[in-house]
Amino acid sequence: MPKRRLTAKVEPPEPPPSPRPTISPNASILAALLVFALLLIVYQQTVLRTAVDQDSGEYVAAVHVQGIPHPTGYPLWLLLGRLFDCLPLGGTSAYRVGIMNAVWVAGAGAAITLTALALTGQILPSILAGLAFGLWSPPWGDSVRAMVHALSGLLVALCIVALRRWNRDRTAKALLLLSLAVGVAAMHHRVAFLAAGPALAAAFVLTRPRRAGTYLPAAALFFAPFSLYGYLWYRALQHPPVYWTDVTTFPRLMQHIVGHQYTQFAFQHGGEEAVAEVQKMIPQLLAGPGPLSVLMGIGGVALILWGWSIWWRREPLVAGFLAAGTALVLIWVSQWGESSDLKHFLSPIGPPLALAGALGAAQLSSLRAVKQFPWAPAALVGAVICGGLLRANWPEYNFSDRWGNRDRWAAALRQMEPNAVFVSDFDQPNFVTIYLQNVEKLRPDIILLRGQRLNDPADVAMIRDPEVRDAARTLGFPNVAGELAMHQATARFAYELAKRLPKRPIYAVHGPLGEQLPGPPYFLNLSMDLVRLTMTAPTLAQKAAGPSEADFPNGCALIGFVLDRTQARTGDMVGFIARWRLSQTLVPSQFVVALLPPYAGSDRRSQPVQFLDPAQLAGVVKNDDVRLFQPFLFGYGQWGLPPSPEGTVYEQRGAVIIPSNAPAGEYHFALAISQPYVEQPDQFEGWTTVPLTLQVTARPLPRNGP
Repeated sequence: MPKRRLTAKVEPPEPPPSPRPTISPNASILAALLVFALLLIVYQQTVLRTAVDQDSGEYVAAVHVQGIPHPTGYPLWLLLGRLFDCLPLGGTSAYRVGIMNAVWVAGAGAAITLTALALTGQILPSILAGLAFGLWSPPWGDSVRAMVHALSGLLVALCIVALRRWNRDRTAKALLLLSLAVGVAAMHHRVAFLAAGPALAAAFVLTRPRRAGTYLPAAALFFAPFSLYGYLWYRALQHPPVYWTDVTTFPRLMQHIVGHQYTQFAFQHGGEEAVAEVQKMIPQLLAGPGPLSVLMGIGGVALILWGWSIWWRREPLVAGFLAAGTALVLIWVSQWGESSDLKHFLSPIGPPLALAGALGAAQLSSLRAVKQFPWAPAALVGAVICGGLLRANWPEYNFSDRWGNRDRWAAALRQMEPNAVFVSDFDQPNFVTIYLQNVEKLRPDIILLRGQRLNDPADVAMIRDPEVRDAARTLGFPNVAGELAMHQATARFAYELAKRLPKRPIYAVHGPLGEQLPGPPYFLNLSMDLVRLTMTAPTLAQKAAGPSEADFPNGCALIGFVLDRTQARTGDMVGFIARWRLSQTLVPSQFVVALLPPYAGSDRRSQPVQFLDPAQLAGVVKNDDVRLFQPFLFGYGQWGLPPSPEGTVYEQRGAVIIPSNAPAGEYHFALAISQPYVEQPDQFEGWTTVPLTLQVTARPLPRNGP
């Protein structure tokens, strides 16, 4: 009888043990709750109460009516947002959705704290890691408004928890949990998948036994969360009032899920452009330009690299593949061609960076020089990093008092005639007006057309007004690239639409730039945000000239500035008449009317006109602050006006908005001039106060129910 050869079963090597925490589970939970509470307090104080000129307007409106936001649609975030929108938190939907994001980011900070406690066994570095993550620019910016990136940080933090469990057990059950966690992150946002995907790939390769019974359930759990996208298809069949595009067919739904329209931005930045983008982002990610950012950058990077090397020795697979995911995210973001808010894509790499920093800070306690006070180095490093982030990001992300952009577009809607058509070009004007129509129920009679989407026949088919829909389908819209080309195409489309529908009120964001279209219709600029297309050629009334109140650098003299009333409430529009005398042919110009708060101990009513230094106004006149800053095109956009006839002036009418959140009191007015389409105070010349005051009384801020 042949002898049987005995072979020993080879088990996978055990990973090096992590240090056992020296604190109780209750203390760990209390530390995590402390981080959660502190971050939530900061976010609640700074959360946005309305919409800004960014994606938040569309996101909140989509949550409120369960519509279809722009790709990839974010169904999980959408459904969770609806739950928060129904909570009795008061205020506005924008506030309630912002609080939801605050909960996700604060929850990520708490999860980081718990994981750091398991890695380091020290309370102080773990708490500081959670706080540093929450005070970092990308998560903080995501936590105070409707931004989908807020959930990405929490999902990656949970992926790390699942990854460490898999690394400890190396079992099929642990792989299933990791697959589900990474699947949810990947379904929500592709950048979150880049951060956690390499670790899942490694787990698939290294988990034993290698058989279908291990891999098929794990793959099924990874793809299961993607079934949530069926909710977008279901809602599209019901034709919600907020939609980005038609996703009722499978090919269009898949294009929406993968973000097909954004593939043009992938790998658009080459090597030099990517480096320049990183250089631009670095101060934004730290404490802004200055020595504090240099100190935080050098010290923080050194601490993170030191901590990651320690992590590598303890959990090489966890640390190695999280480092690979972090590198992938950094490469992806730096080469992305659309750079308006790139730093917010970095939220998913915040958890591994914070954990590596916690390990580095914890290691400081072992230095001989601090043997008597082992907690001191971590406390000092944490105070510099967390204090620096708090100091830099509080003014940057304190959105609690920003109503300027909401008021700006609310005024534009209020000026339009009933059943008007508003043709804009890009997302920003539309996203705020979508919010105002669907959340605040302001002017739902107006048809909003977004030029960027009018070259898609499926989107044209979803225009709810049949007359406008047929005209848009007949006219068509060119497939153009570039900001200027889109501006021009949108203005020409509005022009042709007004010719086809002469009895319909047609408005646009602006007229043609550098191009004169033969009228009628004619472009009549009501403000920098609103152009009326009229069949009658606009004329400027000419009045008798009076003495000059102020002479501006472009050859214009201000002859008079008159308000239609001296008292108003917050949220009102106050009309004005500005009278100008031209001493030379007018080049393309605009003037700005700024509403200034009362100056302490100053009474300008009896004082003559004063010229102001633009630097003085930097902290007074801000487009996103409680003070209004509204530009108007000279001559309603009619460039090349000849010098005023002897003894006459041109008269121009307009209206300024009293901000919804302006404090009650007596306000003053200032004027300045510039080239068209600039918006910052230091870009204007000849800042001049006029001896007029407006008494403002406050009324409650806009609110809306669930």
